[in-house]
Amino acid sequence: MNYFLIALLSCSIGSFVGLGGDIIIIPLLLSLGVPKALISINTDLTMLFMTFMSTFIYRKRHQGDFKTAVLIAIGIIPGASLGVYINSFITVHIFNLFFIILLFILILIMFFEKRLPKIILPNWTKPFVGLSIGIISGLFGLGGAIMLIPILLIFYGFDQKGASATTLSLVFISTFITVSNYYFRGYHNLTYCIFMIPGALLGSKIGTFFNKKASNELISLSFKLILIGIFIKQLIMLFYI
Repeated sequence: MNYFLIALLSCSIGSFVGLGGDIIIIPLLLSLGVPKALISINTDLTMLFMTFMSTFIYRKRHQGDFKTAVLIAIGIIPGASLGVYINSFITVHIFNLFFIILLFILILIMFFEKRLPKIILPNWTKPFVGLSIGIISGLFGLGGAIMLIPILLIFYGFDQKGASATTLSLVFISTFITVSNYYFRGYHNLTYCIFMIPGALLGSKIGTFFNKKASNELISLSFKLILIGIFIKQLIMLFYI
């Protein structure tokens, strides 16, 4: 039951804001003593079902742009591999410091987004934007969603709801590739998914329902609060770990 509730909570928030729920799922699974070796595959498979259901619902509403998600994904996939490679040369302390700086920049962008000039970039730039996001994602272990939402708002003219839906489409594509890699590498222990996938499916229904009812401003505020929460967590890790 605990695993169902974890997936329900995280996927409700994730599908509402436009983020993968892994930022909530992973710490909670660790706190329950789930072996680290099993967390990634079970979390990613849960995210796959959540993002699939959310993307399906948002596409029925004509909310978001799946084509944009595909174009950005083209760059993210190789970029993430490069980021992981660079990560191997960075110490934990430097990693946390740069991660905090990145989060601080994202928070500033989101709070001053309305005052920033809107520069609408052409479609051909999207794979290159994806490459940059992929490198940073691989470097810091982030899902690309946390960076993609501000970029869609500022450089591609999306509103908050459109950015959230598009980002979930991107997370679906990237998670599908990740889960496929796990499968072909022999990671078949899906013990926790039995309980988490139903929570993910229900959570995606709840999150998308409230996304439809909520204003762009409320969704934006929720995203900002999540960023601040991650920022505070990383500050604590920097000084106490």
